[in-house]
Amino acid sequence: MIELLKDTRKNMMTGVSYMIPFVVAGGILLALSVLLSGNASVPDKGWLADIANIGITGLGMMVPILSGYIAFSMVDRPGLAPGIIGGLIASNIGAGFLGGILSGIVAGVVVFYLKKIKLPSSLRSLGPIFIIPLFGTLIVGVLMYGVMGSRLPH
Repeated sequence: MIELLKDTRKNMMTGVSYMIPFVVAGGILLALSVLLSGNASVPDKGWLADIANIGITGLGMMVPILSGYIAFSMVDRPGLAPGIIGGLIASNIGAGFLGGILSGIVAGVVVFYLKKIKLPSSLRSLGPIFIIPLFGTLIVGVLMYGVMGSRLPH
């Protein structure tokens, strides 16, 4: 566990590096729609509104991708679903960027311990693609909603 958290800086930088293309694409599309509309506000109708919505969607992926790739850096592919879903929950409950970082670390730690469980040989191949992501997502989701979600002002 100590070794897992020892590389926290590297894990967070991995999350940031995967997040940047979403921020760039989303931000540029949103800015382009505002620029082409000729107004100082986001267009609310027509094809420019569609471009703005694409940009907003891309920017909305920032926290889930950050969280997912922090977990990925910690525990490889089984951490992606718990991390990304935990990051989306962080966004939905208003925990923001810091909540995304926390959910990524929590997902990494949860999956780290789930990977230590010895599965029967008949289920071993399902572990990293089904069992670990399923239970990891459930545990991270319960922690995000139950602990962090209940602590945030509404």
